[in-house]
Amino acid sequence: MKSKLLAVAGLVLVGAIASMAQDRPADPPAPQPVKGKVVSVTAYRGQAMVTRAVPVPRGTGLMDVVVGGLPDQVFGGSLFADGGQGIEVRAVRFRTRVVGRDVGREAAALQQQLEDIAMRKRENAALTQLATQQLAFIDKLETFVAPTATVELSKGVLNAETLEKLTKFSFEKRAELVKARLQLGESAIKLGQEEQDTQRKLALLGGGDTRVEREAVVFLDKRAEGEGNLSLSYLVGNVNWRPSYNLRAESGKQSVKVEYSALVNQMSGEDWHGVELTLSTASPALIARGATLMPMYVSLVERGQNAPVQDAAERRGDLKKNQQEAARSGPRAPSAQPADDRAANEQMERDLNRIADEMQKMELEASGEVLRQARAEAEGVSVEYRLPGSTGLASRADQQLVKIADLNLKASFAFVGTPVLSDYVYLEAEATNDSETVLLEGSYTSYLDGRFVGRSVIPLVGRGESFGVGFGIDSQLRVSRDVIEKKDEIKGGNRLVTYKYRLTVANYKSAEVVVRLMERIPAAPRADIRINLAETSEELSKDRLYLRDQRPKGVLRWDVKVPKGATGADTREVTYTYTMEYDKQMDVTGGR
Repeated sequence: MKSKLLAVAGLVLVGAIASMAQDRPADPPAPQPVKGKVVSVTAYRGQAMVTRAVPVPRGTGLMDVVVGGLPDQVFGGSLFADGGQGIEVRAVRFRTRVVGRDVGREAAALQQQLEDIAMRKRENAALTQLATQQLAFIDKLETFVAPTATVELSKGVLNAETLEKLTKFSFEKRAELVKARLQLGESAIKLGQEEQDTQRKLALLGGGDTRVEREAVVFLDKRAEGEGNLSLSYLVGNVNWRPSYNLRAESGKQSVKVEYSALVNQMSGEDWHGVELTLSTASPALIARGATLMPMYVSLVERGQNAPVQDAAERRGDLKKNQQEAARSGPRAPSAQPADDRAANEQMERDLNRIADEMQKMELEASGEVLRQARAEAEGVSVEYRLPGSTGLASRADQQLVKIADLNLKASFAFVGTPVLSDYVYLEAEATNDSETVLLEGSYTSYLDGRFVGRSVIPLVGRGESFGVGFGIDSQLRVSRDVIEKKDEIKGGNRLVTYKYRLTVANYKSAEVVVRLMERIPAAPRADIRINLAETSEELSKDRLYLRDQRPKGVLRWDVKVPKGATGADTREVTYTYTMEYDKQMDVTGGR
């Protein structure tokens, strides 16, 4: 009777549990991924920051929003989200999953195998380390036993039995440890092979009719009932751009039309349609905190032991570039681990202080003249171009051209001939960047009267700066250079050499032109050679920049009017003479 009552009670209990299970609400379904829309992109050199507008469903409280379709080149650690009104983002994480055929169980089993292998590898490494430490202990024990035995033997108190036991223990233990280390080494090799095979099997699950889905899971607290929006941003790789220019000029007009574009390489794995595009030369992974200045210590050495400072200007320029790069550098993608960010900051501080040490060491050892020559360096510049309207860029291997700006800049034109370098005369323009756009260094293609004339490079040009550009060879102008006379004489203890040259300009045009004729005489950085321009048939140019920057270095410039038809015996001529005086026991050689 008692057993029947227990059976009935059991049935009642089972029924109650089943009833409770039926009444319990089911787990909410997993949220379906949404893609949202890419609304803005900032393209850097090598990476891009992409921002998506993501819809948030109706409802309130804590919820997950899964954003799918992230591109192949996404940096998972770079994800961050910003909620709209009434939406507070609590966390963002990146995940990948294999979709297509049902491979969940296989993948889980393989993942478990990888975890088991990793645990066995850790055990193996710990045992190997222990065996190594034990062998080191045996070595120390032997180094203690041998001297002790020698001392005891000299005193006649040697315990032979104890020494025999210690020796036997040492050899047996060493043999065991060596054998154990060999077995552990073989085991480590097998574990590595097993890990590679398992990883290969896991990777194969993503092949064929499967694919790897990259997703962002945004955990948020929604306070408003209606639908909302959040923005998700992330860095992608395989994006780059460089400036490209078309320069157009027309005969008779004192202006240059600059078509400023960007050649973009976009292979991030996602297409961008109708986005706000910004092109930037900044780095997307800057270290926010500046470096801490560390002390620089000096000491004395005997005079003459320091190596002479050579190529100071070039070396200082290289150091300055390295310094700027180190100051802007950071991890390729933001790190989720504070230790990694701290290590990046510490590395930056070490690099910057090392470079500063070398530059200041140069200041201590180099002469004042060397430092003055090394003073001028080009500073780096970071600019952004926010393109008007919307832009589309497909993810593909081809370079895509994106227009940045169309500028019409004031310019002055001149025919420039440098006969010591070439017989050709080039049409060049000095343009002024009176726009609000900084022109980055880049290649340009120039056109004159709609005709292609050549290619060259524009330097970095800031707002308000002037720059020179070329529009090719003018085939109706020619220049030449001839030595007329060289006279060598001795005056006291010095040698005086006189050189006379003739420069000619031929004009086959039907109109008079002005040619900027460029020439040079040697320049001596030391006072042991005296060089003087003795005479010239034409007055040198009065241009202030030329007189300030080029004339002291031996560069000569004449702005010569050349009449039409000045050919053959009627070519326009300019002659000049210079003298060089130096010790008669010495010879002149080229170079610095």
